[in-house]
Amino acid sequence: MGELIVKSKQIERHQTLREKILETIREAILKGDLKPGEKVAEPELAERFGISRTPIREAFRQLESEGYLTVIPRKGAVVAALSERDVQEFYAIKSILEGTQQNWQPKTSQTRTLPSLNRSMKGSRKLHKKAT
Repeated sequence: MGELIVKSKQIERHQTLREKILETIREAILKGDLKPGEKVAEPELAERFGISRTPIREAFRQLESEGYLTVIPRKGAVVAALSERDVQEFYAIKSILEGTQQNWQPKTSQTRTLPSLNRSMKGSRKLHKKAT
């Protein structure tokens, strides 16, 4: 498995362990630290992070549903091929959501915006899955 580079990064306290692992692996894939076709080993990640395999398994399931990994029963997870457009769309959506989060004030218009963005993001994921 390629070297998974985990840089010191401020992580919000309300994130679950699964979410932290999910974000770390997703970023490694998008930055090219984990290459398409490369095996991502559950036991190795569990040892590296000093955690059980359960949150890693949960993160793998989420990443598979998003199209980042392909999980092969009794074989493990493999990084899926992403196009340049996939990566650009991910960062565009991420920047929108982060901007919305930073400027969050409980106003009626903003309360409607976040669910709409989430629906758009889910729709993009479904289209991506159909295309691949």
